[in-house]
Amino acid sequence: MSDCMMWSDSEPLIDVRSYNGGDKGQDLYIKIAVPADFGNKNMSETTIGLIAGGASTLLLIFIVLLLFKKRIRKMMARTIVCQRENPTMEMISITEEWQSKAMDFEVISQATNFFSDSNKIGEGGFGNVYKGRLLNGLEVAVKRIISMTPEGIENFDNEVRLIGLVQHINIIRLIGFFSDENERILVYEHLENLGLNSCIFDTTRSSSLNWQKRFDIAIGIARGLSYLHQDSRFKIIHLDLKPSNILLGVDMIPKISDFGMAKTLARDETEAIATGGGGTFGYMPPEYLRNNIYSVKYDVFSFGVLLLEILSGKRNSRFPALNDGETLLSYIWSNWSEGKGLEIVDPAITSSSEFRPDQVLRCIQIGLLCVQQLAQDRPTMWLVVLMLESETVDIDMPKSPGDTSSSSREHLDDESYSVCQMTMSTMNGR
Repeated sequence: MSDCMMWSDSEPLIDVRSYNGGDKGQDLYIKIAVPADFGNKNMSETTIGLIAGGASTLLLIFIVLLLFKKRIRKMMARTIVCQRENPTMEMISITEEWQSKAMDFEVISQATNFFSDSNKIGEGGFGNVYKGRLLNGLEVAVKRIISMTPEGIENFDNEVRLIGLVQHINIIRLIGFFSDENERILVYEHLENLGLNSCIFDTTRSSSLNWQKRFDIAIGIARGLSYLHQDSRFKIIHLDLKPSNILLGVDMIPKISDFGMAKTLARDETEAIATGGGGTFGYMPPEYLRNNIYSVKYDVFSFGVLLLEILSGKRNSRFPALNDGETLLSYIWSNWSEGKGLEIVDPAITSSSEFRPDQVLRCIQIGLLCVQQLAQDRPTMWLVVLMLESETVDIDMPKSPGDTSSSSREHLDDESYSVCQMTMSTMNGR
């Protein structure tokens, strides 16, 4: 007999059949559930396995969350948006092109010896600057923003969006940046000779800048500005051009730096009104001081002041008045207009064997053209480069820096006319 019966332990299992004495009955095979205390050893192994598996899962989740947090940080850094100065300007987002610029905080921190004071090489209103060395051996200058005010954050965003992808020999190169809710850090190429101000205004170091070096520096700055105004996607107006924002490498090639206050204009715009403060007294043009109006001619004025400072070795903003109300600009103008232009030149230049009086006087005239009172009287940086590089190009006679009368030479703003005039002058000079 072969059969299978189901039995529940709710009732006792009783065999109601009787057997003869010699009959041993029928073999019965019973399959029962495992008791709760059966196989304690196996249960322990199972429990340990479950715990280990759970721990591994939690560890994996932690690692994923950590990587996700870093990913979010980088995404935040890459979503900086170029704010338009007026409704006509196109919005620009920092896209995949900026991915290679985003850096990890730990990498930057280690490069600067954890922002050690011994590595600090400068400080400003919005942050400190540290010298560092990346793992690949590249020396960098790291600017750590300490002012997390809206203005400080805007300055950081300006730096990234305006020069993050700029490639020009006379503009500082941005190596990378880091950005999250608590930190803003900029990483630049490191330049050995620091700022131009430390050279031309220091009586000891100024002697190392002969005329040829100063002239090359002036041309380099002019080329950088011309690129920003004319060859970039938008017209980039620096708004804070001064000697301390011109950095010099070991080869003394100048690089324009610190774009925190920079503004932009669309290609079809000529000027706009700034909504915030900016610039440095002594380098700001009259139209900005009066009405907050900025254009490419703002930088032209600043360059003119800078050029005259390179020539004279004196600061415009700290120049001691020789007479009531006299500034460095009016002092240079009065000497130049009286035929005594060389008297304003830094003695470190005139004592150099490479001193060229004719070239120096030409540069003084170009500088005075750039600092004229009315914006429309000033040349563009494109024209300034041509005038500096070619001695056969005719230069207009500048007016006094305080003269507000209308210019009779309006072609200074007409590039197509100027190209024709200069081409003809160059050909005639040959």
